Amino acid sequence: MKCCFLVLHYKNFKDTINCISSIINLYPNEQIVVVDNGSNDNTGETLQEKYICNKHIHFIILKVNYGFSKGNNIGYKYIKENISFDFLIVCNNDIEFKSSNMIKRIEDLFRETNFGVLGPDIYLEKFKEHQNPFGQSVCDVEEITKEIYDYEKEYVRLKKYKYFFKMIYFFENIINRTFFSTSINKMNYLLKRKALKKQHKDMQVHKQQKNVRLHGACLIFSKLLFKNESMLFYPETDFYGEEDFLLYECMKKEINVIYDPSIMVYHLNSASTFYKTDIYNKKIWSLENLIKSREIYIEFVKNENSRQNYYIKK
Repeated sequence: MKCCFLVLHYKNFKDTINCISSIINLYPNEQIVVVDNGSNDNTGETLQEKYICNKHIHFIILKVNYGFSKGNNIGYKYIKENISFDFLIVCNNDIEFKSSNMIKRIEDLFRETNFGVLGPDIYLEKFKEHQNPFGQSVCDVEEITKEIYDYEKEYVRLKKYKYFFKMIYFFENIINRTFFSTSINKMNYLLKRKALKKQHKDMQVHKQQKNVRLHGACLIFSKLLFKNESMLFYPETDFYGEEDFLLYECMKKEINVIYDPSIMVYHLNSASTFYKTDIYNKKIWSLENLIKSREIYIEFVKNENSRQNYYIKK
């Protein structure tokens, strides 16, 4: 069976090279499609030139950053029209593959579970954190409404005290460059992620699970999903929330979504979306897009005639 890799690139040149290298070193005969999602800094063209002699690597250079879902949908459309494949592996450009038997394991899991979407164990090596599963069930409107309220509250606070937070983040950047930066950053990170670590512990990351929310950094699609779908991600948000829509749609169509820890990929978490962006603007940008994606989700769910049948909780 054939696999195709879809890699979304944005400015972070070194991570994309690392991702591509990890693929071609392990799976030299598999096809790779790289979508430069509006970098407009010549990194996409430089990558294209670097791999010009490799017939297995294809490039799509976009002049506009269309966001995660639409950028991947553009790549997916190209793949469907030009490449023969059985499985599609969609990944961020800061994902690294290290397992030589991954494709065989994907084939085995497809025979065992008949999955439409498969999520691997996404391991953030720097902090020894497992990022999958992302959630245990489909989000309901009440949960999402609460999230929007919290995001809006934080957004107002950041805008109201703009210069105070800019100063705080300025000094945070200075601290990040000091001798103690590694220890300080790790302690700060672990404090922020304490609740998520507890959630992941409760979710049994070392156990195969069905119909859970998967982290979007790496998703594996089988022909059960893409044979009849013109888009991978629908509706198209700019950023965030794609995993929620994906689970919702799969459960509505009775397509299996499987998390299996026997496949592991490594996440550098370099956040290409925020490449060389200051912390304050990064937080503002994130909150704006989180609010927007959650509002789209609520509108989408409310417009579904039989939506109540698919709020399946474990």
